[in-house]
Amino acid sequence: MYLGKISYYGWMLCLAGWLLAGCSGENMPEEPESGERVLEFGVRSQDLTTRTVLSGPDAVQHVTRVHLYIFDGVSGTARCVASEEVDWPHWEGADGGLPTRDRKHVLRYKDFMPGKEYTFLAIGLDNTRPSAEDIREDHSGATYQLPQSISVGSTLKEANAVLAPGKGRQDIAGSELFAGSLPLRLEDFVKGRPVIDLYRRVAGVMGYFVNIPATIEGRKVGALQVRLYTGQNTRVPLRKVPYNGSLFSDYITSPMASDAGGAVLVEIPASEFAGSPSVVNSRGSYVLPAAAATGRETTLSLVLVDEAGGELQRNKVRLVSSAAPSRSGRIAPRGETDGGTGIIEGDDTIDPDQEKAYHYPIVANQFYSIGSKDSPIDLSDAKRVTVTINPIWDKNHELIF
Repeated sequence: MYLGKISYYGWMLCLAGWLLAGCSGENMPEEPESGERVLEFGVRSQDLTTRTVLSGPDAVQHVTRVHLYIFDGVSGTARCVASEEVDWPHWEGADGGLPTRDRKHVLRYKDFMPGKEYTFLAIGLDNTRPSAEDIREDHSGATYQLPQSISVGSTLKEANAVLAPGKGRQDIAGSELFAGSLPLRLEDFVKGRPVIDLYRRVAGVMGYFVNIPATIEGRKVGALQVRLYTGQNTRVPLRKVPYNGSLFSDYITSPMASDAGGAVLVEIPASEFAGSPSVVNSRGSYVLPAAAATGRETTLSLVLVDEAGGELQRNKVRLVSSAAPSRSGRIAPRGETDGGTGIIEGDDTIDPDQEKAYHYPIVANQFYSIGSKDSPIDLSDAKRVTVTINPIWDKNHELIF
């Protein structure tokens, strides 16, 4: 059993009347009226953690709000015919994480046509919710203007999470977003229980460091940053994009301006490590998916900056893991990469044999860890520092309908 696993088992859609005689199972609602479609939601998790702050690979879901969209087809031109808020009673306690919870939802949309294929798209949001009626406009809901940015009439190709005006990298960093979809015909419900898997549509990037230098060549260090090679993207498709052959395609190129700090994914200010070099300093962020770097660029870099933001030292973050994604985004089995990962200080050249160790995509639902709680990166010798980047969220943090 994986720690921090999130499983949303459910959304067992049972059709009554002319499709099914009814639904059965523990805690099922009363027999639905003829023609009603019933969905069952279940939220399972093992660990509790603090929400909105990426505290490590064991972070679990904090969903306070669930929303469903129904599209009248499966192509990008399919239009949304229904947008339904789910009566989700398990918001209470979600701020600290919850064990398994179940909920059923009767579809309000009733104009399904036999034989026609529909796309069911669901999202899970982590808005602050002090009460059932009081859903705050913050976290993923406000960051991406969800669920209202998709409405009846929207097309499936427009079903993206888009950074809202006035929001920036710090809003992305604290916003946990889930989504999943499944094409279904009414007849599918007669055959069995359709299951929709929801996964994080964000990645996690986190670093653990000790002995962060106070000065570099006499200049005072103002902060430690983990940077992307370009400005972070501002959009992500809610419906996972399949591979284009072997090429990773599950992202939308939409970078922030790098001169506005858009390339900074994680930042630890000097005030948090000055005077305490042996204390482990850690910080993490949720990050939108991005393509692999190319050429002389490396996907992630570790950068020390002065108090004005000027670069003092840059180190390449080299990805080598027994389960490391290649440039295509696919996970390489043990043996295809070597056994260690390093932050390497040096020139701008990249050995072609090590290309995928520096050119790796940022993939949704994967956790990129630079160091670990038990083995932080010691920056007292920045010329050769071993790190580990482990994309371990895949299959470990999931929502299943």
